[in-house]
Amino acid sequence: MTDEVRIKTPSLAEARLDGDYGVTVKIVSQSGYSSCERGSYGWHFKPKCRHGACDVVWRDVVLKNVNAVLKQKGKEHSGTYHGYFGVSCGGTHSSSTVDVSFKVAKARALAGEWKATKIEGTVDNSEVSQFGCISGSASAVVKGTLRATG
Repeated sequence: MTDEVRIKTPSLAEARLDGDYGVTVKIVSQSGYSSCERGSYGWHFKPKCRHGACDVVWRDVVLKNVNAVLKQKGKEHSGTYHGYFGVSCGGTHSSSTVDVSFKVAKARALAGEWKATKIEGTVDNSEVSQFGCISGSASAVVKGTLRATG
């Protein structure tokens, strides 16, 4: 007689968002800017709980003061950042509003935890007219992959 053990695969909503992710950004619309940067970036996520899926602190790896708490609801995470997001007007840093929204697209077991390995979503940023410059806005599609751990 053989014993059979079945282990249920956790849902994407149960995946823990934790660590560094390489993120690609593709601009899908823009107005008011002389240029918009697309490319590859780094994001860091730090969970606000000890185990499992929960709200996280999102931080851009290069613009370290760009951070916000992203609320977790199922496999979705979203939040808003207010402050400098790389936009300048006449040499002065503009104040931006950045809405981040994405879902966990893939997950797997890593070091005893069910971790998010791929994320997909959007980033929308805008600036009201300031310093004599016109307002600006951009929408981008983002895709991220967990960078190698340990």
